[in-house]
Amino acid sequence: MPDFISEEQSPSVRQSANLSMAAQGMIGWASADSLWVHKIEPSKFSQALDGIRQIDPKMIFSAHLPPARGKTEQFLELLATVPTSTPFLAPNQTALEQMLAQMMKL
Repeated sequence: MPDFISEEQSPSVRQSANLSMAAQGMIGWASADSLWVHKIEPSKFSQALDGIRQIDPKMIFSAHLPPARGKTEQFLELLATVPTSTPFLAPNQTALEQMLAQMMKL
């Protein structure tokens, strides 16, 4: 649990903070994993997401998250923000080598 959430806080406060962190992580992952998403018109991307809405899945399965029941609309709304989010900027070769050197020291 993040340091800024105390055990004394209500479960709903803890859940909201964790959801916010999870949402930021999901947007960041989608941005890094799908660099093309920043080149598409947000309205066209939303139209594609509407196709999933029409299917109305009861559960979403992911390779990187636990199964999500009843979260389709929440996830689609989150995904709709990705085209306008900050694009992922990968490290250049020098920065990558510096990161790897730091990891080797651990």
